[in-house]
Amino acid sequence: VRGERKLTQPPIDDIDTYWTPEEKLRAQHMLNFSIIGDRDEIKRGVDALLERTNADELMIVSDMYDVDKRLRSFEIIADVVKN
Repeated sequence: VRGERKLTQPPIDDIDTYWTPEEKLRAQHMLNFSIIGDRDEIKRGVDALLERTNADELMIVSDMYDVDKRLRSFEIIADVVKN
């Protein structure tokens, strides 16, 4: 959103004290394509996204500070698209 390249920062308590209204709007727009949840919710979300966009490939981004959680999110999405 800010056009800066740097390492993922730890979570903050109050995002509204950090971003501008324009940044919030951009982030909310990007979240329109986010799929969040457990394996079943992700499966439904991926299916809906593919149907809505007619995409023939997915680019997965998991920008989480906790590396173990990030890796787990990739494991879940890999399982979803394989099955």
